[in-house]
Amino acid sequence: MPTLGTGDVQVTLRWGSTADLDLAVNDPAGGQIDFENRTSPSGGQLDVDSNADCATAGTSPVENVFWPTGQAPDGQYRITVTYYDVCGADSGPQAYELTFKVAGADAQFTVDGIAMTRSSNTVTDAIQGVTHVIRGEDLAEAAHIHRLLQALLDLPTPVYQHHRLLTGPDGKKFSKRDDAQSLRDIRASGVAPEQLRAELGF
Repeated sequence: MPTLGTGDVQVTLRWGSTADLDLAVNDPAGGQIDFENRTSPSGGQLDVDSNADCATAGTSPVENVFWPTGQAPDGQYRITVTYYDVCGADSGPQAYELTFKVAGADAQFTVDGIAMTRSSNTVTDAIQGVTHVIRGEDLAEAAHIHRLLQALLDLPTPVYQHHRLLTGPDGKKFSKRDDAQSLRDIRASGVAPEQLRAELGF
């Protein structure tokens, strides 16, 4: 178990699967701490970020954001939990425990929650008029959940296409959280559209 930083304010997220959940904390000074911004001008920091790499994901993950003693700004803090990637876990909702501590006090505020990405994505797609959803084969099993929600909510069903995963020289799939190449980068490197389609299996 990793050592968690403590101080004036400490926010800890725990869950029990290989899924990648992401913790984000907005502080009263306007800063946001998450996997892309691991520190804030006010002194807060994300010191533990679990399951960021699906290949090494564990079943007792934890994420932790804290402000050292004397640095946390006064005011309201907003905490967000995002279901980022399935990572081989059950594609359904993920239960989690969120703990909030002030000055390391034993008294703490804990919320047991459910992280769901499927319903929000389904509704957003309908609002934006999405007609085709093209994504990696690692998310293929989630399509039936989207179709069920669309039927229950009387929403249009787009065309789903799942392709083979694009991977780098290390064998890991391209992921925006790893600053992987974008489609624009791949095109700029000289890869022809026909070559890219063949690699994806189209």
